[in-house]
Amino acid sequence: MIRAARLVCVLLVGALPLTATAQEAPRIAGVTVEGNRFVDEATILAIAQLHVGERLDPRSDILQQAIRNLWQRRQFADVRIVVDKVTSLGVFLKIIVREVARFNAVEIRGNKEISLEKIKEAVGKATGDLLPFHEVALIRQRVLKLYEKEGLLFADVEADTVPAKQPGYVDVV
Repeated sequence: MIRAARLVCVLLVGALPLTATAQEAPRIAGVTVEGNRFVDEATILAIAQLHVGERLDPRSDILQQAIRNLWQRRQFADVRIVVDKVTSLGVFLKIIVREVARFNAVEIRGNKEISLEKIKEAVGKATGDLLPFHEVALIRQRVLKLYEKEGLLFADVEADTVPAKQPGYVDVV
């Protein structure tokens, strides 16, 4: 009987470190946004779906899903979520975004054969439209097809972007 009591005491004392080291997953204490120019902070927070008070369980994919939600909008060239600080209240997260550039204007150099209006129509972009990096190659192809349609089969068309005067906008040259 005494042996059994000792065994139970030893087992209980031995199990104490296991319960003492098990910690609950930290809670989200706050979420801020950095790097946005056009997309409102509240919109980014709503899309990310990270809520104050929610647990950051290492087994869940809550942060990966938040990044996925933001990428699916195709408005951002880069999305990162970092821990800003850790306090007794929980973890403060920061969503850092770099928005896709916006189209400002098209600038034509060396063209003498086709009207500027026809080229602008082929570009197919209005001021303020999103201009992902791959879109510049598509614009080049559309302008090249316009030249071919006009019978100018050996035209050399180059397209690149340069920063416009307004921050966040680019001109296609």
